[in-house]
Amino acid sequence: MKTCNSYLLSLLILIFILSSCKKNESTAHESKTRVVNSEKEIKNTIRAFYSAYITESLSEEPLKEQKKKLDSITQIYVTQSLLDSINYEFKNNALDYDPFLNTQDTTPQMLKTLIIKKSKQNGNCYTVLFLSDAYDNSFTTITLKISNENGSYKISAIK
Repeated sequence: MKTCNSYLLSLLILIFILSSCKKNESTAHESKTRVVNSEKEIKNTIRAFYSAYITESLSEEPLKEQKKKLDSITQIYVTQSLLDSINYEFKNNALDYDPFLNTQDTTPQMLKTLIIKKSKQNGNCYTVLFLSDAYDNSFTTITLKISNENGSYKISAIK
């Protein structure tokens, strides 16, 4: 009888250990899936921002209307603290180019050649590349820091 009880106890402990290991494997897989999905979501957000921003920059609307539309795009995709910083730099003549494009002029090539990569050095930074000058085939590289603000991914810094 004692041997039977000890056997049952050993069996229960073994079952508990095996189910615990399976749960840890499942949790690790769910965590990795969540990271991959958030990475895709961040890249999609960056792509949506640049698609809207470049398209509007290329429009031939009056400058005042274009600026209003660009401001509404940045309100959606950029943190208020970064917008305040950029506005401060423009007002104090410390910035004379578009910081999101790192240029003064916009070309259709930018949208056609847009590439977004996750930075290897920092987990919440992404690199944006696009062909900036079709004549010399030079690419512009911009590093963006992305933050989660109230459940939405937003650009919080430009490097």
